[in-house]
Amino acid sequence: MLGRRLRQRRPGGRPSLVVYRTATCGCCKTYEDYLRKHGFAVESKVLDDLEPVRNGNGDPSDAARCHTVIIDGYVEGHVPVEAIDKMLRERPTIDGIAIPGMPSEAPSMGERNGTEIEIVSFDGDRIEPYVTL
Repeated sequence: MLGRRLRQRRPGGRPSLVVYRTATCGCCKTYEDYLRKHGFAVESKVLDDLEPVRNGNGDPSDAARCHTVIIDGYVEGHVPVEAIDKMLRERPTIDGIAIPGMPSEAPSMGERNGTEIEIVSFDGDRIEPYVTL
């Protein structure tokens, strides 16, 4: 598992995280900025192929996005900070959370327009609703 067990905290309580992304994805860079703005220490790892990271961290293809974030033992992608905080506070027995399909209302994809965002959890191949924001 590449980076899966990263559990470092920065001053102020926010965990450090690693964003695995490709060099050509602009929304991933914007998402990194979004996470930094909300107090996360972000390490960016640019790779040509993200499949080894996804496969090694339980990231099912049905929930995959253009990047993979490893945060405090979980996998995450393009979700609002409120969902990340909920996951880190509750510590569910899952591999991670994501917004399948990367809708335009997701952080770094566009502006929130009042439309609810459906966030799913995944554990192995099991994908279930997690939270709606």
